[in-house]
Amino acid sequence: MKIPRRFTRAGESPYAGIQFVPRTSGIVNPLEKIAERYTAEMPWTIRILLRMIGVGQRSGGILMSYLLSERKYLRALIELGYQDGINRRDEIMEFLGIKTVPVKDREMPQ
Repeated sequence: MKIPRRFTRAGESPYAGIQFVPRTSGIVNPLEKIAERYTAEMPWTIRILLRMIGVGQRSGGILMSYLLSERKYLRALIELGYQDGINRRDEIMEFLGIKTVPVKDREMPQ
């Protein structure tokens, strides 16, 4: 990335004076397990197609997660994300650099 030299001096880093805070990251992917629970609710034509290409009830959850748009499946994903956010709230707030306040209600708004 090239930064125009409007606000820097020659030989000085454009990032001089900016305080960077080290952060860690992680990846969590529960979509496969959730998708497997809702495979039976997919249209029968899609289920047959998936079986023809070798995807069964207990395999191919990642592919199924892309194909599923059933209301119950999407609701389960939203609920999972909400609960995960609540459970890891302090960690998220710290990552964002925001002071935490007590949580009153852990239930997802409807």
